[in-house]
Amino acid sequence: MNKKAIWASAHTITEEQKSSLEAEGFDVLFLQDINSKLLSKLSNLELESDRETLVQSLVREAMKVGSSEFPATIIQPAGDPAIQFQLGRIETNAPVWYAFTERVSEDIPQEDGSIRKVSVFKHAGWVQ
Repeated sequence: MNKKAIWASAHTITEEQKSSLEAEGFDVLFLQDINSKLLSKLSNLELESDRETLVQSLVREAMKVGSSEFPATIIQPAGDPAIQFQLGRIETNAPVWYAFTERVSEDIPQEDGSIRKVSVFKHAGWVQ
């Protein structure tokens, strides 16, 4: 049985990211499909939001998808830095992974002799 991962970002997963998780042995599930209201609340926080309650809800979803002993890994959780702070404070065995990227730049000569610089962010791995 594969490990479970919940893509908890408001952003669309890239093919590189999805392939990388699958290579790590994960079945990738999407918070949008599991609990779209929770993803919306995490992504669109209001100042008076109870961030701790939202984080606890996210962790509960990880426990449901996985198990209390081996919860799903939470990938790229949505929300402002206060959500990340709450995730760091809560007592849980649900792992949280964040993507990191590498900026790849290319200089493209133009017909008029000028140079157009294009930067693309490429998936470079995961930080737990």
